[in-house]
Amino acid sequence: MEAPTIPICKHALLAIGLLTAPTAALADTGGLSAYLKARAADADGRVTIAADQYALALAAAPDDPVVAIRAYREGIEAGDMPLVARAAGVLAKAGVAPADAALFPLAAAARKGDTRATRTAIATLGKGPLVVLAPSLNAWVARAEHRDPGAAAASGN
Repeated sequence: MEAPTIPICKHALLAIGLLTAPTAALADTGGLSAYLKARAADADGRVTIAADQYALALAAAPDDPVVAIRAYREGIEAGDMPLVARAAGVLAKAGVAPADAALFPLAAAARKGDTRATRTAIATLGKGPLVVLAPSLNAWVARAEHRDPGAAAASGN
């Protein structure tokens, strides 16, 4: 159960959050409007609307990691993989991508059955905390390629 909050406090906190929006990057009215709509929809739990509005805000501020991280999180929640990919690209370029961002190219390659792209995506896991997944993922790819999964897990490819 959520702790009782005075409604005015809840709205005041939302207003403070909106005031700290990355307004310089969203200088055009459309981008700022989309960002504010996304924040409000996010606060109300309207995931699809929030993701759609974050996509518009990200289009208006394509290099802004503040917009991108919100778009990334909401895109994951909404299942909007193109938005997740776009936002993850912005975050990677800024050097602030979350560790789990490396899993999305891996999942996309696996869905397509592209073992070469899957191996490439697995290799990127070696640069972060998800490296522990690499041996089992390498074994999985080896099995898909009709190779020995045990040897692939042990050798790392």
